[in-house]
Amino acid sequence: MSRVGISKAWVIIGVVIIVAALILASTLVPSMVAPQVTVTVPITVKETVKQTVTVGAATVTVTVTKEVTPTTITPTPTRPWPTVLTIATCPVGGSMYVSGGGVASVITKYVGVNTVAEVTEGGEANILLVKEGKHHIGYTTISSFLTAVKEKGFPLKVLMVPYIAYSHIVTTEESGIKSVYDIKGKRVNIGQPGGITMSVALDIFEAAGLVPDRDFKVFNYPVGTASADALKDGKIDVYFQTAGLPLGPVIDLATTPGIKLVLVEHGELIDKLAAKGYVRVPIPKGTYPGFDKDIDVLAIPYVLFVRDDFPEDLAYKIVDALISHKDELVAVMKGHEYISLENAIKGVPKEVLHPGVIAYFTEKGILK
Repeated sequence: MSRVGISKAWVIIGVVIIVAALILASTLVPSMVAPQVTVTVPITVKETVKQTVTVGAATVTVTVTKEVTPTTITPTPTRPWPTVLTIATCPVGGSMYVSGGGVASVITKYVGVNTVAEVTEGGEANILLVKEGKHHIGYTTISSFLTAVKEKGFPLKVLMVPYIAYSHIVTTEESGIKSVYDIKGKRVNIGQPGGITMSVALDIFEAAGLVPDRDFKVFNYPVGTASADALKDGKIDVYFQTAGLPLGPVIDLATTPGIKLVLVEHGELIDKLAAKGYVRVPIPKGTYPGFDKDIDVLAIPYVLFVRDDFPEDLAYKIVDALISHKDELVAVMKGHEYISLENAIKGVPKEVLHPGVIAYFTEKGILK
């Protein structure tokens, strides 16, 4: 072979060695500007990843197809779990108290932490009780929760929406009250300070242009049975109660001889209250004895919430248990039929969801 032939052979061998060296060094040498050489390395056929690395005088783009195993997003333990959990609800007879009993039972049974529902003054009070660490979990409305977090900066996060609460304006045919505006000059019970019923009633008054104590006399009997008894005994003309369906005291009034019950429609106020989280919904016909037509009212989602330092893995397991065992919750309160993967965080901004909850709903494909 001539010297020229030998030289050409060595040049070819040299080029092959250089290309091989570039491939091997592609992940080890810092990038530099250069022309591209593309090498494809097939492995499997599930996912393709391209990576370009510049080496010396050339840029190598390596295309790798690889098998990908689906990721399960499970939060890791963040802090020790409490040995007992307490849930801040509302006065006896209110929907939060009833719901809380069912929620406590499911958590105890399926999460393995003894959980107790506690009587409180209601949703507004619950925000402070949980914030101050006096209870682990609380009930309130989404509007009250967002006010506490976004306007007051409270360190709280949402677990889920267990049900929506329907605003009831309960009176009798004898009172002459047929609309919200007819309560002028009447005796009106709006529940106790700190309760959701009072908060919703005040929103409705504002939307309707009514001023308490100027346009009507305010009473503060506890919501539920005490309010119904006051109406039955003629101590008040009308009362407000915001809760899940159905309300036992309203059923009792509807079946009491001598009382012609009226539930005042007020859904038309939605335009002034939608920004606060309210929705316009019907109380379905047949919910209460004697009512054979839907009743146009406002409703607001309730949320279960915790402090933002609540254990992530515990939050995950609680939400999973409540959704997985919805049937047991519905057996306690019909309003829990609202629960579903989609409804559980519907209307709740992602930034106020607990990290453990975000992990759960991301895994389920509800959050991205």
